[in-house]
Amino acid sequence: MPELSYIGINLLMIVMSILNFLLTKSQNESIVELIRPLIMVLLLINLLIWIAGFAQRKIDNWLEKRRQKNYSLLTWLGDTNVSLDLFDDLSNIKTFNHEDFYKNYMMVKNKIKEYFPTNNQLKGLKFYLETRNESSKFNAIFKSTQTILIAIIIPSILTMINFSLKNSTIFLSTITFVAFWFLLLRAIDSMGKETDKMKVMLRLVNGCIEESG
Repeated sequence: MPELSYIGINLLMIVMSILNFLLTKSQNESIVELIRPLIMVLLLINLLIWIAGFAQRKIDNWLEKRRQKNYSLLTWLGDTNVSLDLFDDLSNIKTFNHEDFYKNYMMVKNKIKEYFPTNNQLKGLKFYLETRNESSKFNAIFKSTQTILIAIIIPSILTMINFSLKNSTIFLSTITFVAFWFLLLRAIDSMGKETDKMKVMLRLVNGCIEESG
């Protein structure tokens, strides 16, 4: 949900700027003194976000081309991010009842059988999902991300404690704390969902193998 994260960062900056202005402004300051720096900050933040996104897309494309150039069967054996048409097709299904577990699982199983109709193909998919679920890569990425974000959050908390409410520095610390705490929660939620999704998929594949005899 990159759009929500993008909107959330902008709203957070607006709210914190307003609070900072209300608590620190003098009698001679007007709302114009808030609007001008706020616009500049938002323009700068959005420009940096756009530049970061543009650079990331360029780097990803370059890395993908380089990866494909040296891609081999041996590399494929250790690749836990193989792009499957099955996953793309399931991602395009938007209309379903979230509470009808049986029907939803059957829809997924039918899609699995559509793309992997034979027992040998199902077993191949099973091996891939098992390798992906047991891979230490995702755990390592999750732990590293969690450690980095917590390392940033803790100094933010200490700064908030050391400065009084009248000091405008606390608002910068609050912004840092809330932003990185939000990123930490998003990382935990995203990686957890990815792991759970593959575990459920593996169980459904096992069911398809049992049904195919």
